[in-house]
Formats: sequence, C-alpha cells, structure tokens
Amino acid sequence: MYSKNRKLKNSLLDNKQHADVRNTEEITNEQRTLLYELSQQHLTINELESLKNLVEKVRQRTMGKSQKYAIYKNNRSLMKEIMDHPNVLNLIKHTLKKQNYVALNDIINLFLSIQKDSNVLTSKLKQLSDRTAPVTDFVWIEYLSGTAGKELLRRMGYEYVARNVFRKISGEHDELFELHIRYPKLVFSHETALYHHNLTNVLPRFTVCSVDINYNNQTLNNTPNLRVIRDKNFDVAENTVVMPTNQGNYAQFTNIYKTICDIMNPKYSVDEEIRSKVVIDYMKREDADHRKLLRMAKKEGVYEEILQIVEVVLNNES
Repeated sequence: MYSKNRKLKNSLLDNKQHADVRNTEEITNEQRTLLYELSQQHLTINELESLKNLVEKVRQRTMGKSQKYAIYKNNRSLMKEIMDHPNVLNLIKHTLKKQNYVALNDIINLFLSIQKDSNVLTSKLKQLSDRTAPVTDFVWIEYLSGTAGKELLRRMGYEYVARNVFRKISGEHDELFELHIRYPKLVFSHETALYHHNLTNVLPRFTVCSVDINYNNQTLNNTPNLRVIRDKNFDVAENTVVMPTNQGNYAQFTNIYKTICDIMNPKYSVDEEIRSKVVIDYMKREDADHRKLLRMAKKEGVYEEILQIVEVVLNNES
C-alpha cells in the first residue's frame, strides 16, 4: 500500500506543471504540505481510486486544448469500438429490458462497471479494453456524457425527455413522472395527491400541482390538463413526501395532512362530495393521526373546519 501511495505522490508531482496556481509553474507551499501529508497516509483501494480520478480531473481541466484534443482523438475510435461491441450492447439491452425510463448517469455507471468486469468481457474485448488503459473513468464519463451516450440510448430505442432522462419509445409513458423530471420544483397536490394517498377512488380529470408563489415558468403554465396552485407559505421539506406514481416511478406529492388541508380550504374549488368525505375517510384508516392533522390544520388556517369533523368521528367511536 505504501508503494502505491509513493507512486501516486510521484504522479502528482509529475503533473505539477499543469497546476493553474497564481499563474506560476512552481509548486506552492500548500501543495507541498498536502503532498507530504498524503505520502504519510495509508489509503484504501477506494480512496486511491477516488484520488486518481481527482488528479485526472484537475489534469484535464488545466491541460491545453491542443494537448487534450490529441489525447481524445487518439482514443475516441477505441472507445467507440468498445461501445459498439456486441457483448457490451447485448448486456446493456438486457439490463434496460424492463426500464421505461433511464437516466444518462445510469448508463454511464453501467458502462464503467462493464469495463471493470472481466466476466463480461471476452478475451478479445478485454484486449481492446486494455488498449484504452490510459483513458481513465473521468475521460469515459466526459465521453459518454456527450453525444456518445445519448446516441447509444437512441439506438436502444429511447427518446429524450428532459434533464438527461430518456424514455422507451415503445413503453408506457408516465405523465406525472415526466412533469416531475421537467419541473423538479413542482409538487403534486390536491385531488392528484388525494388519489395517490388512496383517499379517493375518483381519478382526477386534470393534474393538480403546487409551486412556490414566486416560481414562474411559462412552459409549465401552458401545459395542458395541468392546474397550477401558487402557495405563498409552501414548505417543501415539511409538506412533501416522495411516492410512486401509478407506473411505479417516483415523484413529489404533498403529504397526507397537507393534502387534506388543501382540499378542506374553502377558497379551493373542489367537488363538495370529495370535501365532505375526505376527513371521515382518513379517520377510518388504521394509520390515522388526528393530532398531526390538527397541527397542520392550524398552520393552514382550516382548523375549525377539520376539528368539527374529527370530534364527531371520535365521539361516535367512543
């Protein structure tokens, strides 16, 4: 382990000419101190790997454009050859078989694991992979994060949604999940949240979401079949919960207490049959907690409306 640390230390020293520190090529006292402390440490394999990637990241960042392009050009054809290998493509296809949605980062991590798994690589592919040994994980990540990774997903039958998330063209589309990906600050609420909390079996005619009153996104505002509620006192940390959609993907919803209070707010227009039943139906649940509900009701200004119903239900039970 010590020899590995010494080797890594020497590698750092060899690359000091690339350091962009106060426009000088001289190593600073701070760098020298850090290198000395590093040489005295006994690092784990994972720590060594992380440190190597950090060194490579700094080296890539400070390298001249012509130097960086030369390295990239020399290895690009080899990297593409590995990506196009049938063994690699078949494994990725098999892994993605049941996934309607996939993030580009998932593909990158899967591809990096393939490179390190000798059981997956045939001898010929292993030889090809070894030829790219100078190409570190950082270089692979940069390569796959660009058009190469996106093109790979398109070849697998996926199309772009937003924020480096892709969906299978032939798969079932999840409207709520896609809205969550496109607009991470929105939270599904009111009738939409009520349905997903199993407090109604009536499928909402349109999707309802809540956002901070200062959030303004014209694309969101113009989304069809979407009702946007602007809440000036919305606390995402306290009022939300992550739950699965009908298709099993995860998105943010208002928690059950906030959802009930939103429905019970007289200022909100909702079917009166839903409003009249929501508290009663909640109180019938085994996990009902009327104290938490009433605490939320106080904050939301609907305490009296909910208290009356809670008291009636509790009196009938006693």
